[in-house]
Amino acid sequence: MTSIPFTKAEQVWRIRPVQWASVRKGELSNRYLNMLLRWVPYCDSTFEEWPNRPNCGHFFGGCHGYGTDTSYPAALYAVLAKIGEFDEEATGVSRERLKTRAIQGIRYLGFTHGSGPEDCVRPLSHNPANSGLKWGRPDEDYFRATQTGNSIAALCTAAQFLWDDLDEEAKLMVQTIAASYADRWCEVRPRSGVYNDTQEEENAWTANGISAAMNLFPDHPNAEKWKTGFIRWALNSVVSYKDCYIQEKVLPAKTRRTAPTEIPPFINVTLHADYTTENHGFVHPDYLKSGINLRATHLVGAWIGGEEALSCALYNNEEIYERVILKCIQADGFGIAVQGQDWYYNKQHESLFTHAVMNVVHEHPDAAMIERDVLSRMEQVQLSHSSGCLVEEKAEEYWLTPFQSLKHIEPLNMLSLLKSFLLHSFGGDGVPPSDREAFHRRMDGVHHYPYGSFIIHKTKRAFSAFNWRSNVMGLTLPESGIWSLTPMFNNYVGTVEFETSNGVKGLTNETRVRHVERAHVVPQADGFGACAAIPRGDRELLQHVAFVSLPDGRTVYMEQIHAVKQCRIRRMHTGIIGVRNERYKQLPDVARGYRTLYGPGGTAKTFEGMFGGSPDERDAFMPVPYLNLDQQVGFQVLGSAGMQYWNRHEFPKYTGVENTLVLNAREQVELEPGDSLPSLTVFTLPNRTLEETARHAAETVQLEGADRQAMVFESQGCLVYANFGDADRTVTAAKPLAFALGSRLAVYEGSNRIEPEAWTWSGRLGSFSSGYLTEACSLTAELADGRPAEEASPAAWSLDIAVLADRLLIANNSSERLRVQLFGRDESQPHRSVELGPQAFATLPRSW
Repeated sequence: MTSIPFTKAEQVWRIRPVQWASVRKGELSNRYLNMLLRWVPYCDSTFEEWPNRPNCGHFFGGCHGYGTDTSYPAALYAVLAKIGEFDEEATGVSRERLKTRAIQGIRYLGFTHGSGPEDCVRPLSHNPANSGLKWGRPDEDYFRATQTGNSIAALCTAAQFLWDDLDEEAKLMVQTIAASYADRWCEVRPRSGVYNDTQEEENAWTANGISAAMNLFPDHPNAEKWKTGFIRWALNSVVSYKDCYIQEKVLPAKTRRTAPTEIPPFINVTLHADYTTENHGFVHPDYLKSGINLRATHLVGAWIGGEEALSCALYNNEEIYERVILKCIQADGFGIAVQGQDWYYNKQHESLFTHAVMNVVHEHPDAAMIERDVLSRMEQVQLSHSSGCLVEEKAEEYWLTPFQSLKHIEPLNMLSLLKSFLLHSFGGDGVPPSDREAFHRRMDGVHHYPYGSFIIHKTKRAFSAFNWRSNVMGLTLPESGIWSLTPMFNNYVGTVEFETSNGVKGLTNETRVRHVERAHVVPQADGFGACAAIPRGDRELLQHVAFVSLPDGRTVYMEQIHAVKQCRIRRMHTGIIGVRNERYKQLPDVARGYRTLYGPGGTAKTFEGMFGGSPDERDAFMPVPYLNLDQQVGFQVLGSAGMQYWNRHEFPKYTGVENTLVLNAREQVELEPGDSLPSLTVFTLPNRTLEETARHAAETVQLEGADRQAMVFESQGCLVYANFGDADRTVTAAKPLAFALGSRLAVYEGSNRIEPEAWTWSGRLGSFSSGYLTEACSLTAELADGRPAEEASPAAWSLDIAVLADRLLIANNSSERLRVQLFGRDESQPHRSVELGPQAFATLPRSW
């Protein structure tokens, strides 16, 4: 990008002052304030004087990218120096020190910015992208140059709160930084991007930076040009293809606190048609919210100055929030990374701000409820740390990238809290929260995202999902959500490590499955079935997988693996489950610091969770028919070759203290073309104890005689199937049965034959599909003349029950007269008695 010279400010401009009289106190602003005050001593311990110019200093090393290390704390210190009840004794920091260090930070940022003197550079550090260099240099590429918009917005907030306390030199530097950014980008065309790396974030943070100048300096000669540019960047941040066809000239005000704005043409797309979008190559929870959060900085800035916010900063917020974000949260409000997380699981502070915006600005009752839920959890996390940090003690030991530790991210987490505090301080507590039970009833069900390539199923106490592109994986969560199980990139589908890795690097599907050859997803009213064909390596293996979510929250994973080419495999682990093993002393219900794995007969082993301090532990054991984690989640496993629990303590990249349960482990496998491995099936049972898991295993059976490409199971009122064949087929499968007259048996849509030795089901399965049938009804049969059942010859009777869409056909194939009692799925449905003579039949409506 061509170097653009900065136009330095030569005189101090009028600013839009803080409207001190508009500051409100309320429940939520006070709770955010308390979190920020607890964080101040931690932040203050990182402050260092910078000797290169008078009265300068920085936080968190002063050398993180884009100036965030110091701009965010400076904004915090400036705000707390002026508003909110402040307890100097509790923080150990005086308000005077807050003001002094905020000013020192502002001056440090001014001197080390690209517009400052050439000799003023940041300190040396381990990060070569920043070490000994300026931030906001005019020669940087688009990505790095625009991203400073976030820091500039924070810098402008700090300056606005302390304008009367700043010296003229500091004011001129702030003016130059803000105006030069707005001048540079206000007339540039926003970018398009949906797949792999959305431009939602980039366009929004650019709008953010322009808005900072626009809000702070209303009399600047370029203020109208900045406004036009801000509107263009803000509108084009959260845009689907449909928006490109909008013809209206005016975007109405969305709330009582926003003003109408004219719509310039929509010129790009940042969202899929189903309102999902991707970053880092998958639908990423943090970047999905970025358009709401970043543009809301304008709302905060406008309200601080007593102005109405422009409604362009709200465009499509409600659509993305209601269609996607609300569907992907768990019982305590935490967001679920349905396609995995490559940052860290407790990155919930950004979600807090999302819900705060939707509560205060959009007056959304669900957001008001969820904001309080997430805030309560984050308060507990922070209170678990003696230092007052927001995520982890000793954060400098938790590395996210080779140049970025968790400590470097603390200011980013804090900024979301600060913006939430300001939003509530100038906008109030928002609206009354939703009724929790009513909310869950609205959210429960199946939600299908064909463009984002995932499907989810929510019940009141469980959550399941399957992805068939990007990170192909399944996910099953109990009521405690990602505190117990995690969305690892290879959940269920597992990893395959070949002796020699062939194929295109990055697309071999060995550790992360990024593509499939085919996929078929069937949403149902109360669950779903999904199938995918995964080529492994250079298509040496073809792994057929099915993932079925049942109405009661259980899931079923089925796989068949076939060799296409000769191959040697060092390690093959499938049926992988991510297990969270955190220790937060204020969250004993979900993060007590250990996990206990139970097996048949009550055998148990406990694994202590920790980050570092000892080497990883791998516990390998022979296959067992079922396991239970913490009396909380059950696993019934059929076809395992071996099992492992990997209690991890060493993490090259931190996402959380995340263990791995492997339900099907193979080592040193050699296969010839045409070879197949035994099928694997995993029933995952959320919110079930060991006793309930054992009962499930006793009541679940694989039906015999199905086509070799089909798998059929009968389990607790559901018939579960997968057909990996290329054609529709009628499958006949039987369950061995010691059925006596008088016993109760479930029947399913299709043909059911009941004989003393077996129950046989026959039905039509679609090609390459999976799914389930719920029991149509259950029945008992007895001799109609009242004789004891044992007097009937076992060979003398059999029943056929054909369950059609609207009726039942019951045929008595025996020489005995039988009385059949029918019981509906709904207990309120009356029983029905049918008497059938030898070789007779009857027809009944399904609802009788």
